[in-house]
Amino acid sequence: LSLKKATQNITTINGLILLIFYLIFDAFTSNYQKHIFDHYSISFLNMMFFVNFISIILTSTSLVLNGTLLECLLFMQRHRSFLIHAFATSICSSIGQLFIFSTIEEFGPVIFTIIMTVRQAFSILLSCIFYGHYLSWYSILGMHIAFLAIFIHVFAQFKRKVEINIKRQRCIWIKQKITKEKKMKMPIMIILIMPSSSMNKNETNEQKQSLLKNDDKQNKTDIGANIILIGAPGSGKGTQSARLVERYQICQISTGDLLRQATQDKTSLEGEKIRRVMETGGLVDDETVMSLIDKSINKPECRNGFLFDGFPRTIYQGEQLEQLLESRQKRLDAVLEYAIEDDHLKRRILGRLIHKSSGRTYHEEFNPPKQPMKDDITGEKLERRSDDTNETLSARLTTYHKQTKPLIDFYRQRNIHRSIDATQSVNDVSKQSIEIVDYLRKQTTYKPSTSAIRQTETDDTLTIKSKSIINQRDVDTSHLSNNFLFIYNAVISVLRDRGII
Repeated sequence: LSLKKATQNITTINGLILLIFYLIFDAFTSNYQKHIFDHYSISFLNMMFFVNFISIILTSTSLVLNGTLLECLLFMQRHRSFLIHAFATSICSSIGQLFIFSTIEEFGPVIFTIIMTVRQAFSILLSCIFYGHYLSWYSILGMHIAFLAIFIHVFAQFKRKVEINIKRQRCIWIKQKITKEKKMKMPIMIILIMPSSSMNKNETNEQKQSLLKNDDKQNKTDIGANIILIGAPGSGKGTQSARLVERYQICQISTGDLLRQATQDKTSLEGEKIRRVMETGGLVDDETVMSLIDKSINKPECRNGFLFDGFPRTIYQGEQLEQLLESRQKRLDAVLEYAIEDDHLKRRILGRLIHKSSGRTYHEEFNPPKQPMKDDITGEKLERRSDDTNETLSARLTTYHKQTKPLIDFYRQRNIHRSIDATQSVNDVSKQSIEIVDYLRKQTTYKPSTSAIRQTETDDTLTIKSKSIINQRDVDTSHLSNNFLFIYNAVISVLRDRGII
């Protein structure tokens, strides 16, 4: 009896050791597979192929070294039905691998571990219910330990992400603070470096302080703008928006990001409403979108202004945004349209190549890699975006032109729309964008009115005050004044768009 008990203890210890090794290797395998997915940007089907291919090589090598390969082949020859069972098992195993690799690629090793642990716990529970297997307290404790380990791992990852985000935000804040201090100190340095002969000896301290205040005001006026970018997919809005945001120290507002953030707020009724609409594939109403935009404009990072990319899309949204800004005593400074011909745009987009893991972009014609379809730094394979097809792009361009044409006319009437040739170099487009914004934010915007007598309108070189014309024949000519303003604005807009003025 004592020998049997000792044997059971040894078996239990061996089982625990094997279980520990299984958990260690299983966790290592899941995390290492995720690392391979991220590093080499391969699909789960490629991962399945390579893993199984190498497994076949290792198994075959082991059978050859043990001298049992021929014995296995003879066994399959004698028992032909075994091949059917082996084939069925292989199919089930492949399906299991398909789900395993797909889950790890899409959701990561932590979610995969949770799914596997829950599945195993559920299997044990069913085994106890249907077959009456005994579940000891050690087994229950082990299950709790497994779930506790998963929770700790998830919490550690979440905490690490939060710390990384805090560090990143702190770095951005420090960088902005240093830049601001440099700008603030620049006028002082200039005064200190200037020769004494260039300064009037009788200049008072009050005059010096006044000069510093004027320079400080000059620096403050260099930042801040309210901008809308309009452009077809691939016209370069993303590149230019980043430069404009940095130049004017403003925030970038994306309605898509606002909606996604709202759905993540579990305590908000508005977020719950948006989540229900988006889950059913519906479109969120304009009032809800404007409410989110109103809240975003109030944020501290938007105190100097904002930049919209992809909004508004309709005249109604443009009118709503105009009313919102008027209620806050703000206005739009510039609406920049990055114009590019559809044929050129298709060449630009359909030739794009991307290094998925780093985000580096290339182009077959305009910015080719050193070696075809290979990243210049890592030598890894480049990919195309899944939606970079001629059919998809044509449909998107048709929708874009249909939506944008009325919107361009809407902002052109307000004298804040400018068209920029997006086929130029990135630096030239950026330079032209900044020049236009700097000019327009100093000008008076014009909101068309339906009244016969219109308000004073300021343009580049001419100020026109519209009023009724009195003539001796007693003819009502007020509409002539209105028509003249309309024709004048149309001509000025065309000349400006063509770069003539």
